[in-house]
Amino acid sequence: FKNGFQPIWQAIAKAHRNTVKTILNANVTRVSRGLKTGTRPSVTYTKGDDRVTLDCEHIVMAVDLSLYASVVDDLTDNEKTLFTTSYTASTFITTLFESKATAAEASGLIWHYRMIQGGRIIALRNSKLMMSFNGTSESWGNLARGRQNRVAYQYYDRPLSQVNQCAATASLWSDFKLAGLNNAGVRTTRPFNYFPRFTAEGLKAGLPWKIWDVQGQQHTTWVGSSVSFESVLDVVTYNKNLIQRVQIA
Repeated sequence: FKNGFQPIWQAIAKAHRNTVKTILNANVTRVSRGLKTGTRPSVTYTKGDDRVTLDCEHIVMAVDLSLYASVVDDLTDNEKTLFTTSYTASTFITTLFESKATAAEASGLIWHYRMIQGGRIIALRNSKLMMSFNGTSESWGNLARGRQNRVAYQYYDRPLSQVNQCAATASLWSDFKLAGLNNAGVRTTRPFNYFPRFTAEGLKAGLPWKIWDVQGQQHTTWVGSSVSFESVLDVVTYNKNLIQRVQIA
């Protein structure tokens, strides 16, 4: 996805626009449950030059709590202990670039009819092109021999705030050279705080279970890998149990 995952969310929002109102490309600046003022919960966001506050009945916090817990302006003392003291994260950097093939690369072939018949195939990670075979490679043209769009991934086992961006960029270009991609051209680079999670100390203190105990309180539900483990089974099980626990009148 050369434009990131945003087009997917846009397509989902468009498909369900008649039943769910989705506000895209907004920057949430404040979340309040009305605990200090005795008012209804609200979410304040900016979009372009507009600043909008929406009143609501219940708030679902599906964000990286290692970064954005403080956007809630009326966290209780207990919530501050749960959400602001024992989180960490990793860093994931994706770079979209283009380059010619290296001498070590070859186009990959997939025989789809073998897949239908139950045959097995193998995908080569460093193959620069994978297509259905149509009887001749001549029709591939520049798809097989020209400059290709590629994606580079960099992973650091520490939060984004602790990663030196200049050093990461230098490392990327060093790896391009090591891979023989001397003619690479970077189109865009996007760094992400990745996999927010509890520290070992937080797990020992039982924070995931303590968070479960406050789910639904203060008109708030907390979801995502910030509150549960990031396997598919854990997330699905957690969310199903959460639906049963939190009943919004």
